[in-house]
Amino acid sequence: MKFRFPIIIILSILSLVDSLTARGDEEFSLSNSGAIVPEWAKTAIWYQIFPERFRNGDLNNDPKLSDIRGSWPHDPVTEWNITPWNSDWYKLQPWEEKNKKGFYYNAQLRRYGGDVQGIIDKLDYLSELRITAIYLNPIFESPSLHKYDATFYHHVDNNFGPNPELDVEIWSKENPADPSTWLWTSADSLFLKLIRECHNRNMKIIIDGVFNHVGMTFWAFEDVKKNKEKSAYYDWFTIKQWDNPVTTKDEFEYKGWYGVKELPELKEGPNGFDNDPYKNFFFRIAQPIVENIQIGGLGYLGKESITDSIGTNNITMLGADATLDFEPFELCGQFVYRKDTNPLFINQDVSAFSRGGFVQFMYAPEGDKSKWYLFLIYNKIKSDYFNYHSLAGNYSYLVARNLKFMCEYGYDIELKKNSFTIGFVTAF
Repeated sequence: MKFRFPIIIILSILSLVDSLTARGDEEFSLSNSGAIVPEWAKTAIWYQIFPERFRNGDLNNDPKLSDIRGSWPHDPVTEWNITPWNSDWYKLQPWEEKNKKGFYYNAQLRRYGGDVQGIIDKLDYLSELRITAIYLNPIFESPSLHKYDATFYHHVDNNFGPNPELDVEIWSKENPADPSTWLWTSADSLFLKLIRECHNRNMKIIIDGVFNHVGMTFWAFEDVKKNKEKSAYYDWFTIKQWDNPVTTKDEFEYKGWYGVKELPELKEGPNGFDNDPYKNFFFRIAQPIVENIQIGGLGYLGKESITDSIGTNNITMLGADATLDFEPFELCGQFVYRKDTNPLFINQDVSAFSRGGFVQFMYAPEGDKSKWYLFLIYNKIKSDYFNYHSLAGNYSYLVARNLKFMCEYGYDIELKKNSFTIGFVTAF
């Protein structure tokens, strides 16, 4: 139940670092092209896994029709079902026969329900085959079966994890453009378990990531399509023509990878994809010390500016965290120290210091698969400009996949004020 911890996970980097640092005495060499090649890769026995088609280890997370919206062939079918696992590959299912589109068309609409749990279930089998390294096709959140058309690059696909509905709820609390808001999902946590289980069997694991393009449902691309030139991300892509709202036709045209519209290509400038003069660096290290206890540290170094004329604000942040997971209970906490050199943007050095953190207790009676859960949260932050001190209790119940009932009581210790919230939260 580590998906609630409010820290950043960049899974592609994490898995790569995990593979390269699994042993302190790891050796590397250069290939003829100058690429760094770890010695273990030269003798590894590889097994490539296409996750959606490998094994359905959890029938409760199978995709629904709404999960494949935004992927080719963009067919608004009304009847659709998960394809039986051992069915004849070329035989059309009843719902496929009804649309009369043929095998090659319907093969792209099919989903078999493969997931991360299915990979974990077969690790002993792979070990018996003497496999020493697994190559995973993309696992990022995406509507397609192949996952190259990412919706997010910072989360594992929710249908690969144990609780898709909860993961959708977690996304709704994030700002994908602000890493400080990112949270663990149940799929992220299960993938971390997969890494640990691989290493327990002396296996390496590598993720396939192609980061020069995204999917049509990618959060920044959807913002560009909606807000056009007013979007903060319009220069991320090569836009050939904007849609004319006066006509019924969609004239929106853009550059896709190799002309594929389902893969909007990220614009590459003279310095590659990096055209931002304000660099931001984040790192986090986490390590289980025993089965149920994990500790970690984090750091952030960044710079922000409204306009060059009023100067910039340099940010330095260091922190530590810990998680105790004794299902169905979880206790986690985080402490962060932060320095801002110009938080008010007044073009002079008026540094501000902040320090504080939170402690959070969670009860989920069925772990990652719980429909309801309880939170108790204590926050305390001291700053040169403000103080924040509060207690909160929250009860949440998943009514449906995209609908949560919630009630929360909060008490602001600093201002001595009570608050109570009750209602429904939904995400699309």
